[in-house]
Amino acid sequence: MSTAQLSYACGVSDPPLLGITIGAALREAARRFPRHDAVISLFQDQRLSYAELDREADRVASALLASGIERGDRIAIWSANRMEWLVVHHGAARIGAIVVTVNPALRQEEVRNVLENSGSRMVFASRAFRGYSFVQALDRKS
Repeated sequence: MSTAQLSYACGVSDPPLLGITIGAALREAARRFPRHDAVISLFQDQRLSYAELDREADRVASALLASGIERGDRIAIWSANRMEWLVVHHGAARIGAIVVTVNPALRQEEVRNVLENSGSRMVFASRAFRGYSFVQALDRKS
């Protein structure tokens, strides 16, 4: 009987790769550069500092845990590049959830297939993309 083991392989690189998680990297950036911009979304007219992004990631992580999402669970994000996408991604990473990135150009049947095959337990979606309503697509039964 074999036991599951984590695998990690790293080739030579200059500079060397960091052996830390995405969540730890954000936490360290928030500690070192709390007021510096972490992300700027021009089309949304929004920006978040590293400290703000770190706090928002914690807030999402807490909400995911409260919703029953656990380490190793899959959550899907169906959205174009938006501030919220990044916040949800960091929140999920913080608790060890696996993010399933869903192409915003996909339509209802394609997304249904992705969600079923990925085993996603939760979906985060934008309201719409290029005139196509994600809300309606997710709400339809057939």
